[in-house]
Amino acid sequence: MFYLESDEVDQLVEAADGFRDKLIIRILVSTGMRRSECISLRLRDVEPDQKYILIYERKNDDYRKVGFRSDKLARDLQMWIDHYRQQEYGAAESDYLFPPDGKGKSDHLGETVVRDIVVEAAERVGIQDDYGTDALGRTQHLVTPHALRATFAVQCAKNGIPAPMVKEALGHHSLNVTDIYTSVIDDDAANMIRRDGPSF
Repeated sequence: MFYLESDEVDQLVEAADGFRDKLIIRILVSTGMRRSECISLRLRDVEPDQKYILIYERKNDDYRKVGFRSDKLARDLQMWIDHYRQQEYGAAESDYLFPPDGKGKSDHLGETVVRDIVVEAAERVGIQDDYGTDALGRTQHLVTPHALRATFAVQCAKNGIPAPMVKEALGHHSLNVTDIYTSVIDDDAANMIRRDGPSF
């Protein structure tokens, strides 16, 4: 399983183009949401001042509430909603957090756009790596939105958040899936905590 270290996340955010792209990366890594969930966020689902986001789950036609810790993310979300979002194509007609970019027929940003934001930022900062091609001959990259989801889960585990709570945040239906991420800390817990643990 591939995930990023904290300094790599900072580099990735910095390398992203523009306020929207930086915000998207910060949301993905701070909440562990899937890219499909990110583009489906509606304005009413986001509470920057309360530091939580409601994520709609199509599978069970319900919402899960995901908190986030970052004051920077809270400020950036509020700035996006109050200022930057209004300058985006289609913002006036869309109730989605990320309105369409005008390149497709959707009323919100596309999943491919989100993937490209992450992949291209990683290439610019020099932390991208390829590991082959898929059945259609497309290059497979290590740093993707899913890697940001894994980064969120691993960092939660490193910070001592119990696996059942990480499971809820990720929207997993089985703890066995979550254990894939949280088992990383079993490899060498003492060294990981010494290297990545809280430092006050």
